[in-house]
Amino acid sequence: MDPRDVSWETELPVYRVYFWGLPGPAAAAACDERRVSGAGDVEEVLRWAHHQAQGCAFVGYVEAGDRDDRGLLRLYGEDPSASDDGPSGVPATATG
Repeated sequence: MDPRDVSWETELPVYRVYFWGLPGPAAAAACDERRVSGAGDVEEVLRWAHHQAQGCAFVGYVEAGDRDDRGLLRLYGEDPSASDDGPSGVPATATG
């Protein structure tokens, strides 16, 4: 792994946490979205989210890109509104 192949980095990323309805078939019916900035790291965001969740499922993301081309990278959880059409149980791959 060559750290020089990265063109940018941010010290204080912005996170998003999507809280979904109570677990079960209706989980994807309602979503409460929060944008979290100023957090020290992802562990702080996840501690906060677990405390706020109160039994609801949640998904954690970090924002990536710039103002004109912003995207989300999923860090935690599964989106209950996502399609089940994809392969399940596919293992992750780590290199380095």
